[in-house]
Amino acid sequence: MVGVSSRHGATTEIAHRIAARLRERGHTADVFRLDERPPIAAFDAFVIGSAVYMGQWRRSARRFVDRHHDELRGRPIFLFSSGPLEPDDVGIEQRRVDWLTTVLGALDHRLFAGALDESKLGPAEKAVIRMVDAETGDHRPWDEIDAWADEIADHLDRTTTPS
Repeated sequence: MVGVSSRHGATTEIAHRIAARLRERGHTADVFRLDERPPIAAFDAFVIGSAVYMGQWRRSARRFVDRHHDELRGRPIFLFSSGPLEPDDVGIEQRRVDWLTTVLGALDHRLFAGALDESKLGPAEKAVIRMVDAETGDHRPWDEIDAWADEIADHLDRTTTPS
């Protein structure tokens, strides 16, 4: 399962790209919004991602982890965050990522630069991006995202028994 929490769609596009790459590698991969209450029992591995705002994962992603960490624990879990626009802009509270990784027993966490389309923003968000002088455009590193999806597929290939 590739679960995602996205506000304006850029992180959802990353989730779909990861799922497509996993399918290309022979794995079943379905994308669910984390606020849809996806059928966790139907999956044996998880990629969970969230857009990052003000250094935090979105509420629906945090709630999903809080509600389901016992069910998820012990299965292969990979986390990703999306949102900072510049590669050097960490943009996420590392303690929260460390907590998520520990609670879930996640195998990896990746932080990907995001995309900023001013036409999708409300007035308050536009004011913030002007205040911080954020650069609009698509900053997502698609080659890195593809390579990470391949690493996930490699891990699943090594640890999954064929049916």
